[in-house]
Amino acid sequence: MQSITLLVPAHNEEEVIEDSVLGMKQYLDNLESISSYEIIICINNSTDRTEEISMKLSNKYNSITYFAIQEEGAGISLREGIRRASKDVIVWLPADGELMNGFIGESIKALEDCDVVSGSRYLVKNKVRSSSYTRRFLSISFSYMTRIMFGSGITEFGTVKSFKREWAQSINHKCHCDDFSFMIEILYHALRDGLQIKEIPVYMKIRRSSDKSKVRIFSSIFSLGFTTLKYGVLWRMRRFT
Repeated sequence: MQSITLLVPAHNEEEVIEDSVLGMKQYLDNLESISSYEIIICINNSTDRTEEISMKLSNKYNSITYFAIQEEGAGISLREGIRRASKDVIVWLPADGELMNGFIGESIKALEDCDVVSGSRYLVKNKVRSSSYTRRFLSISFSYMTRIMFGSGITEFGTVKSFKREWAQSINHKCHCDDFSFMIEILYHALRDGLQIKEIPVYMKIRRSSDKSKVRIFSSIFSLGFTTLKYGVLWRMRRFT
């Protein structure tokens, strides 16, 4: 049986952080395929009550810890979370409760036959649901771009992941992206290291309205696009030289 570190990056999520984390805890408490777990809430540059609520959860439950950093960026908080992780496998889910917790258990099963698991909304029958046509267009365009640049058959790079802790900690210092581009970066390193990557469906539980989203759409897509081009070119150079 594997033990799990669940990383929960959070930026100004006071409205949902408690319900989301307790839902994850309940899911893990009932997951018979793991030996133990820890939940690390990875707070970055929150100006609301996210840290206060996380402290309350940490004081109440031994399996929940948190840290808070001043810099803004999911990549920064995830790198620090990876550094602090102590279990066999690292899984991450966003704090907003948008995705079904079932990804945790399914990814643990998948890791029996591979090294890295990546979730994809494009493997779900009803495809990607989005709160706006703009988000849908950008998401689909970005998906095609990553497939063209990396040619790996992976349908969605910038989403939830599961991987072995020892490997993640060994390459953590090589990752420098501060935002969600970190998801592109870590998959590049997995491809470079010849790891077996498996993609599984990831299901959305809710749709957040665009005014509730903590992601700056256009700045994020620019950063993701730049990172995709950068590592896509590096990957192609590595493959064909």
